[in-house]
Amino acid sequence: MVALEPIEWLAVAGVAGAAAVGLLHILAVRIRNDREIADLYRVAMDIRRRHEARMLALRGGVHVDDDAFDVVIVDEDDEAPEAAPAEPARRAA
Repeated sequence: MVALEPIEWLAVAGVAGAAAVGLLHILAVRIRNDREIADLYRVAMDIRRRHEARMLALRGGVHVDDDAFDVVIVDEDDEAPEAAPAEPARRAA
């Protein structure tokens, strides 16, 4: 076996340490990306469920009351849709 000087052992240890840190970094990035993908999947499923509920309400003639989306279905037999209540005038502060 070859005898190495102390400076050479330090170089070997440095390379091994850098490789270990690089491996841990790769694992951390992989875990972070998997978590972000899972979060995006949950958001997409929530959007899909809300969209499907709205489309079902449109097909079924049901009024959907949501903060981001408001649907009023008017049948052909109705003369005119009901007027939405007027918002009170706002004064500048």
